[in-house]
Amino acid sequence: MLFRETPWGQQSPPPWSFPGTMLRGFALPASFDKLAGWCEAMLDGVGDSTFFPAFPVVFVYVAHYPKMVADAWQDLGFSVQNEYFFMFPVIRSFGGLFPLELGWTFPFMGVDNGTSAISGEMVVGLPKTLGRIYTDDTANGDYSAAVSMLALETHSKTSQQDVHRLFAVRADTPDLATSAATHGFPSGGLQVPVIDALVPPAVRDLMELPLASVDELAGGCFALRQVRDCGAPTEARLIDIVRMRFQSSNERDFRVWRNAEIDVFDNATFPITDTLGLTGGVPQSTGGIRYTPMAAWGVTLDLSMSAATIA
Repeated sequence: MLFRETPWGQQSPPPWSFPGTMLRGFALPASFDKLAGWCEAMLDGVGDSTFFPAFPVVFVYVAHYPKMVADAWQDLGFSVQNEYFFMFPVIRSFGGLFPLELGWTFPFMGVDNGTSAISGEMVVGLPKTLGRIYTDDTANGDYSAAVSMLALETHSKTSQQDVHRLFAVRADTPDLATSAATHGFPSGGLQVPVIDALVPPAVRDLMELPLASVDELAGGCFALRQVRDCGAPTEARLIDIVRMRFQSSNERDFRVWRNAEIDVFDNATFPITDTLGLTGGVPQSTGGIRYTPMAAWGVTLDLSMSAATIA
């Protein structure tokens, strides 16, 4: 059946292009069992495949998109947004040992652009919520961001939804990388935490090429798309797994921060710490839990979501 376009365009069609995207990434250790539990609850049982974490590390990104374009609507105009997302690498199995697919999934994501929130969730299943995202890239290379989303602080009959802080990041003492050509998105970001933080120097050069090309080999990014059945509210009228493929080019302005910290503020709507099993946090007097990232980095690139299909 043909999709019926509306003048307000709340479900823009892919592919989408995002030139000049500024990504700020932070790697945090997490619980393998918690990530596996999330995969089982949110991805498994839809179709004939199962998902499990590739390794217990979560990547936190804060992104600024100075221009977002639906390629089919490029003559109509563009939009701008800030975005945050938590993502981790997954392995998709179709039963037995083979075949397997490597990909990514997003347990938490939010934006400050309402059209993006609706298009992201309705068209490709990205779990986008709406809120406020403030970022600051200083002239000396330091970085900070504060993310707040519409949420319930607690679950009770008297709880009213409001904008609540979710997390804040601070990073300083930047080092400019000598080569940023292969630090793309999404898998190119593995080069920072894996190569710089986890891998002995003697084998780093051997990993550069595989990681640079892994996005061409991987299955892409996976998300659960579902629409509630209004006549049977506990049932889904539509439910599937969407596979998205991202491509990046013109990577530039790459830097690694040697000092960084993330304060996470859990609430009833976004129980991030427990859901992901983040480890090594220190409670703060402000009510948050402070984590020291395994690695922190930033890059500017031209990003596109070249294809989206039912996985």
